[in-house]
Amino acid sequence: MKTLRVGLIGLGTVGSQVLALLQSETIMARAGVRFDVTEVAVKNLQKTRSGILPSMTLHDDPMRLARSEKVDVVIELMGGEDEAAEVIQAALSLKKSVITANKAALAKWGKSLFALSQKNEVPFAFEAAVAGGIPVIKVLNEGLAANDIHSVIGILNGTSNYVLSCMTEQDQSFETALKQAQAEGYAEADPSRDIDGDDVLDKIKILANLAFGFFENDPTIATEGIRHIQITDIREAKALGFVFKLLAYAKKIEDKVWLAVRPTLVPDYHVLSRVNGAMNAVYLEANQTGPMLLYGKGAGGAPTASAVLADLIDIVKGQKNRFFIAEKPAELLASGSVSHAYYLRLQGRHRPGTIASITQVLAKYQISIESITQRHQAATPQSLPIVIITHAITEQTLKQAILCLNQLPEIVDPVVAFPLLKISETKEDAFYVD
Repeated sequence: MKTLRVGLIGLGTVGSQVLALLQSETIMARAGVRFDVTEVAVKNLQKTRSGILPSMTLHDDPMRLARSEKVDVVIELMGGEDEAAEVIQAALSLKKSVITANKAALAKWGKSLFALSQKNEVPFAFEAAVAGGIPVIKVLNEGLAANDIHSVIGILNGTSNYVLSCMTEQDQSFETALKQAQAEGYAEADPSRDIDGDDVLDKIKILANLAFGFFENDPTIATEGIRHIQITDIREAKALGFVFKLLAYAKKIEDKVWLAVRPTLVPDYHVLSRVNGAMNAVYLEANQTGPMLLYGKGAGGAPTASAVLADLIDIVKGQKNRFFIAEKPAELLASGSVSHAYYLRLQGRHRPGTIASITQVLAKYQISIESITQRHQAATPQSLPIVIITHAITEQTLKQAILCLNQLPEIVDPVVAFPLLKISETKEDAFYVD
């Protein structure tokens, strides 16, 4: 059996699982080669580690591993952005195959790294960078190669999805749900990148690059996390037949691409509303296949390691790069110009004329109302919550209207607003469920 020399950078949760799989006789038989892990680079050489064999060279220099003559394939699991990108670039420059799970480095440096891999005709694989064990990269690159992608909508962060599920199913506040997520191991001690949407933004950038061709990085992509969602809005959404999800959007609108990350109210009859706990899902729409849903574990050592080994086996079997680099970068559409239906919650003074004042402002900005609800059971002697569902309007128009609403003497607290997901106008979509 032929031997493939592998260098592994990082022995954290994922790296340890990858090392174990690389030593699996079953997987080597499936690949048709014997994996020889010749070098392993880690941050802390003093830490006790399992799975390290005497034949493996253990050190703390990722660049040394990337340049080593004893390594044919580099598996980069070190994390970070710039340093990891430099390591990947060094390996690709030496025509070594590279596998990475590094979403941050790909989101920032992907275009140049992919171009280098194509120039040197060397495989560069990254299935594990988005949605863990869900093969969404393979689906976009291979399964949908004959399609024009219309949109990619994803639940791409298990931590935020777990927190929202706890808030919805257990009627917990955000703070309580986050503490539970940390206690269960679904959230880091510092969960900022997860709950503020930065992790999701990296992932949707990668998927958008693959779906629509590469674009230049734009720091102004609308990104909103879940930190500010109140239990009041979770309850109001449930009463109206919606569920909160943190969604990542990549949509082709005419000849431009719209990207955003934002909490969204999803109809409870759509399958995306049933993606609960730490699970992930990606909803794709393409011109030939129509809608498609991919669902599974989006993080964790075993699912992510599974994606890494799948990439390795593809490389062994001669799989070529299939990502698409457009000659002209796709132009990003300004976020404020995209239309949505919206959920608005206003705390109005409990007196005649409040509703009339609100609707006058909405009429001024030509915002049509689909429904309006007053929750008297939640009212205080001075005020009561008013919930409005609008028809589709641009975000820019909504912001102007909210500024005006907040100045009304009848409004007690700042207006709360979230977009609604409306994939289809009817329940005939295959992913609507009872």
